[in-house]
Amino acid sequence: MRDGVGCLLRGVAPGLAGVLVSLASSPPLVAAELPPERALPSAVALFDRSCGRCHAGGGNSVPFYGSADLSQKALESARLDSIDAIIPLLFDGKGAMPPFNEGPGSLSEVEMRAVASYVLERASERWR
Repeated sequence: MRDGVGCLLRGVAPGLAGVLVSLASSPPLVAAELPPERALPSAVALFDRSCGRCHAGGGNSVPFYGSADLSQKALESARLDSIDAIIPLLFDGKGAMPPFNEGPGSLSEVEMRAVASYVLERASERWR
């Protein structure tokens, strides 16, 4: 029996070793590199819960604060065209937008990054 298993392992080992080397040499996949619906399993839900009331579909339902929609043009104009640029806005809030760093509805930094990634991806797709 041992000879049979050893023979089987010898036949599989070179292929398995190649797969393991390939996986080990690949760069790690991070949330920001995934499509928006896979950035974090709950990125869409986080956006809907935290941002959707005012920014559903990338719009802005708080008109008295100007046109702070989430279109790519508006994000670029406001210099909010990267995850690192959006995080401080989520953390501190602005105008009618509350900060999401504390209290009910607060987001962790990982969650903020997921939301920012989702917003950027959706904006690049014109929120379709």
